[in-house]
Amino acid sequence: MPHGYSSTPLGSGRRSHSGARKTARHFVPLCPQTGLPRYRDRHQARDAARLLARQAPAITAKPFGCPDCHGVHLQEFGEPGRPGQSRELRLSRGKTRSYVLVDLENVTFGGRVSRTQLRALWHEFASVALEDSAEAHIVVGTSRRTAQRYAGALPARDVKWVIGPDAPDGADHALLSAIDLRRVARRYDELVIASGDHIFSDLARAARHHGLSVRAITTRDPREPHRNRMSAALRTAAHLATSLAVPSGAAQPATPTHKVARPRPQAA
Repeated sequence: MPHGYSSTPLGSGRRSHSGARKTARHFVPLCPQTGLPRYRDRHQARDAARLLARQAPAITAKPFGCPDCHGVHLQEFGEPGRPGQSRELRLSRGKTRSYVLVDLENVTFGGRVSRTQLRALWHEFASVALEDSAEAHIVVGTSRRTAQRYAGALPARDVKWVIGPDAPDGADHALLSAIDLRRVARRYDELVIASGDHIFSDLARAARHHGLSVRAITTRDPREPHRNRMSAALRTAAHLATSLAVPSGAAQPATPTHKVARPRPQAA
């Protein structure tokens, strides 16, 4: 098999003389960012989803567009022969292993939080979300503009960054494309979603189906300290919902990062 390709059954197949249906196997390229099979469009992805449903009825697959490879992947929900374990059973084993998704656009109100505030907020977030974690894998999703603004500001190591376009929900789709729930459920006990956006509610429900404990954490806008910024859908889908106050300090308007032209040396 060629490197970077997955042998995936596709198409409706063809019938032999005996009437049996044969399905050809195609080499499908893998997305370098997510490692998932990359289908050229939603029609091809739906063909693969229908075939998967026939082979494994317990699995439901839905196509989604990938902002990294610009192809289409399948997000699988459910796993045959592996019913979801309860949160109490998982947590009774002691310290948990946490997979953490951080929607930096959401928790910083679109980049209005200063770098100093972000550092302080990160320490508070870690004390709340990772206090009982023996192991944590942290993925931070953001737009290109916000990534430039906060480059080097997070006081944490071994953080994976996924960068989305400077467009509505760009960071959200980048985070959703970066997670494979089946793999996460095999290694981790808890999914932490640092966001209040309703777009993560389907992910939270699917994570519960896979036996993961789900915690959602959002921040309170200093301009509206009493407003709950977490969507009702995400709050309902999570086992535990928490709201953190942004540390003191005036929030700043998000300003795009510009390259400064350096003067060229003049000839003597």
